[in-house]
Amino acid sequence: SNGLAQVPLWIFAVVAVVSYLLIGLALQSTSGVAGLSMPILGAVAAALFASSAIGAVGGEVILISSFTVGLNFMTLIYPGAVNLGTAEMYGVPYNTYLKFMIKYGVPMLVIATILIALAPYIGLIPTVQ
Repeated sequence: SNGLAQVPLWIFAVVAVVSYLLIGLALQSTSGVAGLSMPILGAVAAALFASSAIGAVGGEVILISSFTVGLNFMTLIYPGAVNLGTAEMYGVPYNTYLKFMIKYGVPMLVIATILIALAPYIGLIPTVQ
């Protein structure tokens, strides 16, 4: 955390989303990914932002939001049994499903990442008094 002490909040948020996108390539279990990453990254986020305007809790909120956005986007690309089973039942091939999900998922990913990165600056995460 000392090496990251001068990292702006928005860079941490963007890197966290990208990290969870990459983790989502290998693991699809939200509880598994949380169990593996939150003890380490949560402590880093808390320590990193403890002396900032948003405090340790704000850093953890950014991390959890990044976790949610990154893994849920990967769930669009790698659908679960219910989504893929329903698509199969209605005769929708995976490539059609993927084109549809990418069409709406990528803009949502970009907008969500921007919102997470800007949240401390536009008042979505309260500052510590």
